[in-house]
Amino acid sequence: SLSCVLPDFLQGRAPGRYVGACFDRLLHPDSVPALFRTVPVFSLPSQLPDFLGALLQPRAPRPGRLQERAEQVSR
Repeated sequence: SLSCVLPDFLQGRAPGRYVGACFDRLLHPDSVPALFRTVPVFSLPSQLPDFLGALLQPRAPRPGRLQERAEQVSR
């Protein structure tokens, strides 16, 4: 659901966490709203290998991530 990812996009936390996809014959990547083009958007099935490669790339660790989790657990 869009409501699950929208906060990350609005707060600028989406890059590095998400990729987008659309289908070749239904929507051109340039038609994706600008907010969602802050992450890589792939056109499927023509860009399937690149899309899968993006999914396989490990994320860089975020500084302070462990501290954030510890604070959440201690509440």
